[in-house]
Amino acid sequence: MIEKSNFLDNFKELFEETSPDQITFQSHFRDLDEWSSLIVLSLIVQFEDNYNVKLNLEKIESAVTVEDLYQLTQ
Repeated sequence: MIEKSNFLDNFKELFEETSPDQITFQSHFRDLDEWSSLIVLSLIVQFEDNYNVKLNLEKIESAVTVEDLYQLTQ
């Protein structure tokens, strides 16, 4: 099982310009100014490398919050 705090830290690392304080489990990640197709690709790689989970666009689109993304690792 992936620790929630580790997941959140890893997710925050995808963003270079967004303050880590702005990202919580309740954040609507698509509303972050820096959210882009490059972040999506990085997220897919992160899921495969760190969590051994195949993530696709359909799963990402079904998620709304960072918590929803975390649930995809379970």
